Amino acid sequence: MSGDRLRDKVAVVTGAAAGIGAASAAAMAAEGASVVVGDIRLGAAERRVEEIREAGGTAVAHEVDASDGASLASLVARAVDEFGGLDVLHNNALGIRRPEGVASRPQNWVHESEEEWFDAMLHGTVTATMLGIKSAVEHLRARGGGSIINTASISGLVGEVFAPAYGAGKAGVVQLTRGVAAMYGPDGIRCNAICPGLVLSPTGDASFDDRMKAAWQRHTPMRRLGRPEDVAHLAVYLASDESEYLTGQALVIDGGFTIHDPTWADRLDIELGD
Repeated sequence: MSGDRLRDKVAVVTGAAAGIGAASAAAMAAEGASVVVGDIRLGAAERRVEEIREAGGTAVAHEVDASDGASLASLVARAVDEFGGLDVLHNNALGIRRPEGVASRPQNWVHESEEEWFDAMLHGTVTATMLGIKSAVEHLRARGGGSIINTASISGLVGEVFAPAYGAGKAGVVQLTRGVAAMYGPDGIRCNAICPGLVLSPTGDASFDDRMKAAWQRHTPMRRLGRPEDVAHLAVYLASDESEYLTGQALVIDGGFTIHDPTWADRLDIELGD
């Protein structure tokens, strides 16, 4: 345990077996929250729970399919049954339903994209986020309010050339966040989106080869790529009462990747004579 910023709070984190979700769950537990670690990989979620408990935190694991509303409702119900209520929901998992009868994978070009995969990615991003929120609202109301945190992406804020369906879906998450914040603010429910850049989680690390990661780092003013813990620190702030007047925001955490013009790195090289 490292603090008590989330003392007496109950938090649910989806996609919490690895990467951003695992870091978020661990950080919330370290600040005193009782955490339900939700993931489709139950064994991996249970290993994360063991690590949290060994560090002095309180957590339980629960298998969840983030593409399925009933499964998400079961996850939230576990938090209520186990710990007496719900104060924080971190919608972090993708909930992609692999389309039947389509053998290919999602494509990087719109003209090559299949409708079934495009729809599957929209479901896995914005619809899955909606289902998580739907499962949580009444429980948050019962506590007099709370915090919903949605993992979006800078891909939803800029032109995305790597995965257009993913970018469109994450843009939908940002807009859904704003709508939910406006809709449920009178109930004391805050809703914010975190928009990371490239984070070296297992998924993020595997998505890019070394050449692409080097190019990404070159265009990042902080001169390094993101870590899951960077996002987790922000998630703890959004879960805490410190952010009680912050809602409906898309908070970018990317080391400065999106703040400059596209020629920034080249201009620096020219000015420095490299």
